[in-house]
Amino acid sequence: MTYHHLERLMEKRLIQSREVGNLKIYSLTEYGRKILDVINGSKPTIIVEMGREEKKVRKTSSIVEMIVPTGIFLYSLLAGFLENKMLYPLGGLLIAIISWYVLRRIL
Repeated sequence: MTYHHLERLMEKRLIQSREVGNLKIYSLTEYGRKILDVINGSKPTIIVEMGREEKKVRKTSSIVEMIVPTGIFLYSLLAGFLENKMLYPLGGLLIAIISWYVLRRIL
């Protein structure tokens, strides 16, 4: 990780730094811990800071979690049929499964 990345994380208030002797120590802020909890799957309601205002982010409906992967698979099925490529549906199915898993983790 470069200093540029650390600066970006500090701008977004995800990490904070402190100096110990000649070392600079970085740690997660409370806000950063909440974001990490969401990424790791505990899915709590989190607070998103927008300037000085705060708003609650609600969990998106599970319909989105199914529509996106289904659309990906149907598109690959149609493209495979129209272009006579038998592996397109298999690739589309794999991408649909991965996208479903990722959406389940972040929503």
